[in-house]
Formats: sequence, structure tokens, C-alpha cells
Amino acid sequence: MIRPKKIIILNLVYKIRWVDKAIQIGSEAQGWCDFENQLIVINKEATDQVVAEVFLHEINHALLAALDLMEINEVDHEQIVSRISTGFCTIWKQNPSVFKWWVNLMK
Repeated sequence: MIRPKKIIILNLVYKIRWVDKAIQIGSEAQGWCDFENQLIVINKEATDQVVAEVFLHEINHALLAALDLMEINEVDHEQIVSRISTGFCTIWKQNPSVFKWWVNLMK
């Protein structure tokens, strides 16, 4: 399946850059979100499960920034985004038919 090159988050267009695993070595992360430049960067060489969680994680960062909810300290912000992303990935994986139904509601 073709990787997305952009995503719209509350009317902001974020470019998505897929990079090799050198990103993880240099940044100690599988991805990151640059709010100022509206850019999401993800390690394309990670496992599908890691890519799924990192992708949602970075989208959650962008969403909190767009909603002006960045006031909490950085540690709490990162923990909130990580836990929500893990929770949604787990729920989605365990309930694919529910989310297939839900996507059809959004058409």
C-alpha cells in the first residue's frame, strides 16, 4: 500500500516524510512532528506495528498543537500522546470491524 505524503489536521496540511532508520539513531525516536513547518517524519524501516503507533502518535502531537493544548509540560504532554496512541492502536487492532463500520459513517 502507498504511504501517505500528507495529512490534513484541522485545516492544516502536514507533509509526511518517510526516512530510513538513521533517524532513530540520530534522534532516539522513530518519528517526530514539527509544528512550525507542518511536517511529520517517520522511520519507514520500522515494523508495521511500530509505524502504525508512531504515525498516530505524531498525529496526536499535531492535533494537540492545532487545538492549542500545548501548555502542559513536555513530559506530561509526551506521556499523554504516547498513552492515547497506544490505546487507540490497540482498540483499533482488536476491533477492525467496528472501525470499518465507523469509517463508513464518515462518508
